[in-house]
Amino acid sequence: MRNILISFLSVFVIFNIWSCDNFKSKELSNKELLEMAEKCNKAGKTYFKEMQTTMNTLGNNYSWDEPEYHYSKRLNACLAHVRYVEFFGFNGAYSLHYNQTVDVFSNKTILRGCFARYTKENKEEIIDLKDGIPNYTSTEYFKQKDKLFSE
Repeated sequence: MRNILISFLSVFVIFNIWSCDNFKSKELSNKELLEMAEKCNKAGKTYFKEMQTTMNTLGNNYSWDEPEYHYSKRLNACLAHVRYVEFFGFNGAYSLHYNQTVDVFSNKTILRGCFARYTKENKEEIIDLKDGIPNYTSTEYFKQKDKLFSE
């Protein structure tokens, strides 16, 4: 019985490794890439609209940038870059910046740039959300985002 179980598990592991390798090595045709990019663009617009509606109904006064969408074939992910800012104090003495790159297909945040910017001191301070998602100041966030969007 033990030998049968070991044999079964061995075959199962080998099959899964083979399946994963075959899946990873499958190249998408130009037509399939275009279809995935179009699907990503549509899903991204829906995601952004729902997010913006939800965030604005909370009574906050956010300033929104236009989102960016990108299908990453390496990650098999629909990446959406969303950015919004909230200003406080006289003449915007400080502001809270929320930058994030989300995989719309899985609804998971991949990287984030959440920070407070103090205008007078010309400094940024990261807001640690303690959720394990990489969080950066503006310069580093956009470097990481651009790297993801180039794949």
